[in-house]
Amino acid sequence: MEACFLGVLSKSWTGSLVILIVLLARLLLKKLPKGFSYLLWSAVLVQLLCPFSFQNPLSLLPARYQTLPSQQGIPSLQTGIGNIFSAASTVDLGSSQHSWLWWLSILWCAGMIFFLLLNFVHLLLLRQKLRGSIRMEGRVYLSDGISTAFVLGVFRLKIYIPSDLSPEDLPYVVLHEQTHIKHGDPYIKLMAFAALTIHWFNPLAWVAFSLACKDMEMACDESALQNANSKDRRGYVQALLNQLSGQRIVTLFPTAFGRTNAKERIKNIMSFRPLSAGVRAFACIALMVLWIGLLGQPLAASEDFLQFPAYSDGKTDYNAMIYEVDPFRLYLRLPDNWQVHLPPEEERANALLFTPLYFYEGDKLMAVCGYNTFEAIDPALLPSEEYYKAVYSALRLGSLYRWDNYEPISSSAQGETALADVFVVDTSSGTSAAASPVMQVPGILSYDRQLQVYIAIQFSNEVTEEQAQSIAQSVRLAP
Repeated sequence: MEACFLGVLSKSWTGSLVILIVLLARLLLKKLPKGFSYLLWSAVLVQLLCPFSFQNPLSLLPARYQTLPSQQGIPSLQTGIGNIFSAASTVDLGSSQHSWLWWLSILWCAGMIFFLLLNFVHLLLLRQKLRGSIRMEGRVYLSDGISTAFVLGVFRLKIYIPSDLSPEDLPYVVLHEQTHIKHGDPYIKLMAFAALTIHWFNPLAWVAFSLACKDMEMACDESALQNANSKDRRGYVQALLNQLSGQRIVTLFPTAFGRTNAKERIKNIMSFRPLSAGVRAFACIALMVLWIGLLGQPLAASEDFLQFPAYSDGKTDYNAMIYEVDPFRLYLRLPDNWQVHLPPEEERANALLFTPLYFYEGDKLMAVCGYNTFEAIDPALLPSEEYYKAVYSALRLGSLYRWDNYEPISSSAQGETALADVFVVDTSSGTSAAASPVMQVPGILSYDRQLQVYIAIQFSNEVTEEQAQSIAQSVRLAP
């Protein structure tokens, strides 16, 4: 559940950025038909509801990296909202910080349940009011229990009209609701409601829902009156004015004729003028470019970086020089839903890899990553294919723990990244090393001659070779 909540936080962070961009674009598009603004809100829906992330080379969103907290556990200012919680949940599963994240997850779930139950009760009350509705024609029903018209339903959409609606207003009200159905607005609003339910804790999600509903109603008005003459336009406005006294519908689902910001809609109707073909074509192209730019993630946004040394636990006079190495970054792409955590304090000292970090998927430990230094030697003294043996000598010569089967993935004059197998002798049963089973798991090694450091990532046996290779191809060391 914590992993799901962290994923929602990450999506909510990205969705918030898209909402802010749409709000700015909405101001710039103020003079254009509201259908343009309405279309942009669909990009927000994609960001908030799409369960997976995808890269978009044309993305307009800023690149977002995952960073680790400082030694005191304070998140870096570069950390996104979704990663603050992953970094702050530092992470032994029984720790109080993990419990704090668990309670936040419980609160999130409770909020969704309360939100759904509240609207379910309101929907039942509305259904109660609709009992005894009389079918007038097609999908149009007359009801005594309502004071404004709206569309309701999922698989069978119905238009409900107040039974006391005047004959003069009836055709305009029905036209409006039929236009909603033609555009699929009830289903779009249902998806918007789902997004609001999931991201109920995000104030920008509420702002987006409210403004999207306003834009939807005004876009519907514009479409319904696109070919109307002045008489029909006046009749439509009068019908809208007559609905101002109607009671507010309590659920978030229905698309209603006179419920949403009627005064602003009347002003929009009176000032609406169809665009010329050339202006409309230019506006459509510009809007489509912006819409595409709001989808997905920028290519760099899937690249995280880990700062080393990550902390100073385990620093002694003996290894002080290693801890005082110039800080450097490990850039890499982690699979979706993987989170980086600091290990428990008692596990932060390691003789071979310094300041190790844990990679988790939910509550499963997937990898351990740490660094060490090495003394760069003249490449002319060793064949290039043998240079790694001098770099990783400490990892290759152990009897209980060693790395072997070195397979380069990417090489340059400055360094190299490779896959390797990690062999660990399991002596936990108390038997001798010779009689103990040997566990073999994949790993990644990468060194940089200029920095004179290398990193090692040891995976669990649940990580596939394909996953390890994909991560290895993304590894990059930099100051």
